[in-house]
Amino acid sequence: MTLFKGLALAAAVSLGSIAASPAFAANLITNGSFETGGLNDWTLGGAPYAIYGTNVYVISGSSYGYSAESGSDFALLGPVGGDGYLSQSFADVAGRTYTLSYWVASDGGEPNDFGSTIYSTADGSTVEQPSGYLASTDGAYDHYVYTFVGTGDDTLTFNFRDDPGYLALDNVSVTGVPEPAAWAFLLLGVGAIGAALRGRRQTRGSLAAI
Repeated sequence: MTLFKGLALAAAVSLGSIAASPAFAANLITNGSFETGGLNDWTLGGAPYAIYGTNVYVISGSSYGYSAESGSDFALLGPVGGDGYLSQSFADVAGRTYTLSYWVASDGGEPNDFGSTIYSTADGSTVEQPSGYLASTDGAYDHYVYTFVGTGDDTLTFNFRDDPGYLALDNVSVTGVPEPAAWAFLLLGVGAIGAALRGRRQTRGSLAAI
């Protein structure tokens, strides 16, 4: 086996290991896009007024000027008089870096607020994206991306309120960030593959010219 082939094989193995690793797995949040048609795997809390309940729904199609950011379903959030909450716990790898990503749309009605918190069941620490007023997005979605360090057992919680109307939430994900050493080795292997292919083309060109 040549050096190039060995590096290419190692790169393939490395890529497979990264993809299979809990630190770089598929979305750690289940039903993050609400495509089950409900709030499956989410815990819903907060009911400011009994007459309104929590005022949170999963919508298929469109409603109140919103539609899904992608797919067909999204969450419509409209507690009145105080915040409602959606939360979900997930296991991760302590000390590894993760990315929290989600999409939110707002009608701009006042009062409204929206925020997110990562709470560690392991040590009680929190990583909070402060709650605040969301200006109108005119039916479109704004993309929010944050990073945090996993503690082994974490909980994502959204808090929200929109007294006159609704906010919309879609495509919530928590995914791992590969360690720099893994990416460096992978890039080395990809470079070796490219060099090997260029060498093969040059060899074929030389043979054709004979």
